[in-house]
Amino acid sequence: TRITILETLSTLPHLQTLNVSKNLLSNADALRELTQCTSLSSVDLSHNSLDGEEVIDVLAEVPNLVSTNMVGNAVANIPQFRKKMISRIRRLGYMDRPVFEGERLAAEAWAVGGREAEIEARENFRAAQRKKEQDERRAFREWKQQKIEEHRLRWEAQAQAQ
Repeated sequence: TRITILETLSTLPHLQTLNVSKNLLSNADALRELTQCTSLSSVDLSHNSLDGEEVIDVLAEVPNLVSTNMVGNAVANIPQFRKKMISRIRRLGYMDRPVFEGERLAAEAWAVGGREAEIEARENFRAAQRKKEQDERRAFREWKQQKIEEHRLRWEAQAQAQ
């Protein structure tokens, strides 16, 4: 038997992970019970029949959701689905694949200011990453030079002591 609606899950207060892949869940109402699962952090909804923007609304209400798998659902074909999910569920760290910081910042910018804001956020993130890498390389070079100088001074002190 395949599941068509999620029920009574709220009676499991310690439920953290739920795999309901390959069932017949079709819309937001079929998922509404998830909003009552306060400990739920990971849910696999892949290969169901989920469709409709309301699915995003319901998943955004799951209090501690950090990971979900949505592959094989019609909802994934909604334009900008991934961006909508990432911007609505700020703690989401995995949705079919990892959600990295740059993607999150871009999705949140897109949700507020559209495509131009997304592009600007991506450029700003890349520039910040480049600066961070340059700073780390410079700090390493300085550290390395300091260690070389310390070694040289030790060697000279030992040579003078003999």
